[in-house]
Amino acid sequence: MGPFAVGDLAGLDVGWRNRKSRLDRLSPREKANDILDKICELGRYGQKTGAGFYKYDEKRNAHAIR
Repeated sequence: MGPFAVGDLAGLDVGWRNRKSRLDRLSPREKANDILDKICELGRYGQKTGAGFYKYDEKRNAHAIR
């Protein structure tokens, strides 16, 4: 299982909340890497919402988002 699948399984909102709480301490490079912000702002928190880095069907099978 790769890092994106693990994130979707754990819930992307967990890491996102952690990132937001540390924004003032992030380096410029870390601040510029905002893909997690963009995904979570769309309400895609992982398997529990049916989409994260991947899209999930009713049986939680992952499918690439295109």
